Amino acid sequence: MRRRGFTLLEATVTTMVLSVVAVAVLPVMNGATEAFSAASQTERMVDETSYALDRVLRVLREAPAGTDAGTIGVISLTATMVVFSDGTGCRLQGNALELRSGGGEWSELCSDVEGFELRALNADGAETSAAPAQVQRFEVRLMRGEFELRSVVFCRARYGQ
Repeated sequence: MRRRGFTLLEATVTTMVLSVVAVAVLPVMNGATEAFSAASQTERMVDETSYALDRVLRVLREAPAGTDAGTIGVISLTATMVVFSDGTGCRLQGNALELRSGGGEWSELCSDVEGFELRALNADGAETSAAPAQVQRFEVRLMRGEFELRSVVFCRARYGQ
């Protein structure tokens, strides 16, 4: 009865072959890990940016009615900020997009915002920042990272009266 085991040479050759395979597979594994990380980060940024734009659009859509029929109640309106008569609003403060609901405190909606622009338009599509109560719709642009989201929102108060 003869027992046969691994010789030192066989163990060394096996170790060398496995090392060569590991060296060949390691860059592929690192590349896959980096791609997954980048995709996850991109997906998170898209989700956060989309959510922030959706919240801003909701505030703009729900703008309160003004004192005159067919107008909205705007206290302050610039290219990066709007505050309504009920205390709600949104603004770009530094590189943070902030939201205020119900006259409360400003709260950060998202950070690392590279650009936020509000264009107030009247019924003819002309810019109407000088007469904010006559705003019929807002064009909104939000830039964050390599993403730029744009949308248009109509104020419900203009149509509810």
